[in-house]
Amino acid sequence: MAKPVTRVTDIYTNPTMQGASAPIVSSGSSTLFVGNLPVIQMNNPINPIPDTSIPGATTVMHNNTPLNGMGDNTSQGGALLTGDFTVFIG
Repeated sequence: MAKPVTRVTDIYTNPTMQGASAPIVSSGSSTLFVGNLPVIQMNNPINPIPDTSIPGATTVMHNNTPLNGMGDNTSQGGALLTGDFTVFIG
């Protein structure tokens, strides 16, 4: 099922946040932008709580790296909670 692509400043959660959520602070992709913001790709570091995005859409790639979308997980058991509803990835 298609899901919105996640970008820098979209919201994520992490178990360390104890139920809270925060905007993603990351460099993201340096060459792919959606809504004027860099997209989040597999293995991009995510802050403010140090975390890493893990493989999301294995069929949607940019520079041979999978993109991440709303609902994808992070390496510490968190989740990417929002995305851009103008671009959907499968």
